[in-house]
Amino acid sequence: MNAKESYVYDVFQNIAGGYDRANLRISAGLHMIWKRTAVKRLCKAMGDKPAILDIGCGTGDMLRLINENRPDARLRGVDFSPNMLEKAGDKWVQWYRSSVIPRTPPSVMEDLA
Repeated sequence: MNAKESYVYDVFQNIAGGYDRANLRISAGLHMIWKRTAVKRLCKAMGDKPAILDIGCGTGDMLRLINENRPDARLRGVDFSPNMLEKAGDKWVQWYRSSVIPRTPPSVMEDLA
């Protein structure tokens, strides 16, 4: 990890516990409106066997919303921060730690094809 990656990694490791609350305060809740709108549109466009790979999933809030709308979807979340993934931690999503997709194990994606 270079110095810039290390800095970003440390920032997200340190803010993971309050990340969702901070987004709520900073956006005055508007971020949930656009996220719900995006998820609603995405879910309408999904076929019969939906599969989602969220790269940079953070605390997994988008995947949670997708799961609420499409519990039949196969969901995978990838993030480089173990603390963010711990915060995400839901059992209905498979979580993987990786900083960039080329470093992500192929098994993360092979059953989503």
